[in-house]
Amino acid sequence: MSAEPPVLGWDLGGAHLKAARVDAGGGVSAVVQLPSPLWQGLGHLDSAMTAALERLGPAPTHAVTMTGEMVDLFPSRVAGVRAILEAAARRLAPGRLVVFAGSSGFLARAQAEERPLEIASANWLASAMLAARKLQGGILIDVGSTTTDIVTFDAGRVLARGSNDH
Repeated sequence: MSAEPPVLGWDLGGAHLKAARVDAGGGVSAVVQLPSPLWQGLGHLDSAMTAALERLGPAPTHAVTMTGEMVDLFPSRVAGVRAILEAAARRLAPGRLVVFAGSSGFLARAQAEERPLEIASANWLASAMLAARKLQGGILIDVGSTTTDIVTFDAGRVLARGSNDH
């Protein structure tokens, strides 16, 4: 039986980039958090991604969430999602890029481009859905640089009434 190839998980924020290497069997073997002042330009995201790749090593698949679309660099959240997707796809090539879109799950980049508002700031839901799948019940508190999300879950389900950060 062959092992699953590794996946790099990315959370592309406006102030920090977080990434984790998930190896065969679902174990996390490495995690990095790096400054990425995205409001100062997309070059900061590219530099942080380069540094993360140097630490985590290559992988054939990259799973992405983001909140960086909210920074003042972009005229709208839609424009921000699309710009970040383009930058990530360029930097992570030739790897396969999949993007978390809430209840729609992970989408290929082309699909994600068409559904930017499902992509925007869905990182809290990705974390809560994973916690709900792994634990019986609880409260997820996700403290970021600019926001804090408090989400309850029970019996494998996220109990939030909404599915976005509005």
